[in-house]
Amino acid sequence: MRRYVQRDSPVKIKLVVAILTLFFSQITSACRCEGLSPEDAIDSSKAIMIVYVVETKVKEIPDNIFGSGGQVILLEAKFKTLETLKSSKEPINTIRSIGSCGMPIMAGKKYYVSIPIEGSIENLISVCTGSFQIWESDKKKLKELRQIVHNKSLKQDK
Repeated sequence: MRRYVQRDSPVKIKLVVAILTLFFSQITSACRCEGLSPEDAIDSSKAIMIVYVVETKVKEIPDNIFGSGGQVILLEAKFKTLETLKSSKEPINTIRSIGSCGMPIMAGKKYYVSIPIEGSIENLISVCTGSFQIWESDKKKLKELRQIVHNKSLKQDK
């Protein structure tokens, strides 16, 4: 009994490679920000905090971003403030995330949030503004960020 091995043609292989390349290039280019340096995040933020998310919900709001006239779906979270690095003049009770540069916000997790002074959506956090989920391995990074915020605040007070 002979076995026949089916070989893929070079055209099929090239097609598969082209589709995978296209797919992965769209994923990697979906968010096109480089993020802010910690120093720039301080200047452009109304508040910088370490928070513990206690509740999340999906919410629809009027589209003020894309101009479609419809609704935008976003994730909204209530949180407990664990540490305030830069205080807001007004209380902040919720944070929001949307789209490809947004962050997956989950209840029971800690986040370093840098909340922009201005934006089309109030209290919108993203990787572009310097926000991130805190992992155990981030202790050194958090220590450095605390020092940067502290030093920048001292310079602004003078």
